[in-house]
Amino acid sequence: MKSKIEGFALIGVLQFFVLICLLITGLLMINSIRLRFISREKDKIQSRYNAESAVNLLIDSLETKVPNVSKSSLTLPWGDVCDYQLINHGLFNKIIVTGYKNKSSSKLKAYLGIKPEGDLNSAIYIGDGSSFLTLSGTSVLKGPIITGERGYQILPFKGKSFSGTIEGENRKIPNIKLPEMNQKKIQDIFTYAENIIKTKNDPEVFFSDKDIMFNKDQTISKKNTYISSKNIIFNEGSNYKEGCIFIAGEKIILNGNILGRYGIFIGLQNVEINNSVCNGQFFAKREIVLKKQSELKYPSVICLYNSLLDYSGQVVIQDSSIVEGTVIVSLEKENDKHQPELILGKDSVINGLIYNNKKTQLNDCMINGTLITNQLYFYISPSHYINWMINSKIDFSQRRKNMIIPDFLTDYNKMEILQIYEEK
Repeated sequence: MKSKIEGFALIGVLQFFVLICLLITGLLMINSIRLRFISREKDKIQSRYNAESAVNLLIDSLETKVPNVSKSSLTLPWGDVCDYQLINHGLFNKIIVTGYKNKSSSKLKAYLGIKPEGDLNSAIYIGDGSSFLTLSGTSVLKGPIITGERGYQILPFKGKSFSGTIEGENRKIPNIKLPEMNQKKIQDIFTYAENIIKTKNDPEVFFSDKDIMFNKDQTISKKNTYISSKNIIFNEGSNYKEGCIFIAGEKIILNGNILGRYGIFIGLQNVEINNSVCNGQFFAKREIVLKKQSELKYPSVICLYNSLLDYSGQVVIQDSSIVEGTVIVSLEKENDKHQPELILGKDSVINGLIYNNKKTQLNDCMINGTLITNQLYFYISPSHYINWMINSKIDFSQRRKNMIIPDFLTDYNKMEILQIYEEK
């Protein structure tokens, strides 16, 4: 009997020992899995940190000279390696960085622009110093004022005294000139468009000899670049994937609300935006028209550029339209009399910055930001009003905080991140 009891006890001890061993083994396995998970998460976090560090190092080294496309790798100070790609994306710059740590990787995409500094942080900058900047009517001017040596004056208009507001120091510059544009960067965009429109067999490009039309609820995602030797037409509700490029030999036309961001739209002749809400960079040589009650979302860009003397051009922001971003007009040839190169319609709003190397006409409009123009122009028969600001408003204090502008000026090179996010 005693031996049986001892046998049962021994079996019980062994069972208990096996149970303890299984429990310890299970705990060790769970702990091992947990340690591997922590290690993977640590590597994932480190790879993200590596990618962010690489973006910041690249921004510090870029200044204003960004190659069209450059692929390479970067060794961080602590020895980890990242791959990167630099791309000119219209007048913004794009960095794609992949950071690594052991078997983990993180891919970041960042859009970059320029932080406005110095003279870009003014309310108005007039490049024509031959006459006074004349303020009249109900005009409001708030912020630094940069003019030629003659400065500004206040005069009545058609018998009515000035009833507006002026708040800002006037800096007078002898032999004043506009900030210098990076002509080559803008010209390269049009050269690229003119060259690629001749390429019909590129597998990365959708090409048509006829009009291309995108319709409601149509998602544009098969290719990154769409080219028509004629026109490209977007109708209400069409949706393009991020960063798509659209090039038309004649005209780009947008009708109604268009979904998508960071698109590039190049109409080698014209761009027409009809009662539309959208986002993108819009380029043309002859004319860009933003029709009544259209809205371009931040950080949109309008750029009219032509370096030839054979024809002129014009940007028209019609009544009650809104641009959140940057408007650029750079033309070699000046328009005929009564035809300013940039017209802002009644109750139109620019939230951002305007650069125009020719004449700008303001019609009871509002600029929440900065106007840089060679000359203000207004014509009421039979008189030409040169550098008169009548019944319009410019308020630098209302410009978007931490606004980022396109990289189009030679003397401004402090790059900032417009947007950064992780690609899955």
